[in-house]
Amino acid sequence: MTILQPLKIPHLITRKFLSLTQSTTTSLTERRLIGFSAKQMYNIVANVQEYRKFVPWVIDSQIIRMERYNDKSNTEAQLTVGFQSIHESYISKVNSIENKSVEANASQSKLFNLLKNKWIFHPAPKVPIPHHHHLMKQYELLDNQTPDDYPCCYVDFHVEFQFKSLLHAQLSDLFFEKSVKMMVLAFENRAKELYGTPSRPSVKVPIPKKLKF
Repeated sequence: MTILQPLKIPHLITRKFLSLTQSTTTSLTERRLIGFSAKQMYNIVANVQEYRKFVPWVIDSQIIRMERYNDKSNTEAQLTVGFQSIHESYISKVNSIENKSVEANASQSKLFNLLKNKWIFHPAPKVPIPHHHHLMKQYELLDNQTPDDYPCCYVDFHVEFQFKSLLHAQLSDLFFEKSVKMMVLAFENRAKELYGTPSRPSVKVPIPKKLKF
């Protein structure tokens, strides 16, 4: 996951933790209101095998092992990323709770000391009407549906990483926020490809202070 000059993008939380002996640890958190259900967005994010088809800079993705326990699953996948002179394969350990969250941590990486990201999906039964934010739209469910089927959801995304190389860390500062924005957008576009027109436009929204990753 590569990284453009920090842009002034609203509703992002970006942190850096300095060290005198190693590269900087950088993190970013973003919340979006998306016109697809929590179930639909979860299915896209949890399906790591398909990342090679739409995630920027992922040129291959293969499942090595998968275990399921009721609504939870543990997956190990080999991801290969490529960008300019960087070409790297690593193991991504993915822990998922069905329709609720997906958390991935990289291991056996020559490029990163740390690389982890987490997605959390929140059903949105009531959302602001576009261009009329003082008005709210209430969605109704069919008898066979659950809250995860509401046609909108809030998606929280958090990424945290640290390069092993100081040079790579310095280069990443040039395009970090823009590349993360591109990656989140790729998942939204994948939802449009699979599920059609969204129920509403996607927008960034403020991040709750109590939100923790």
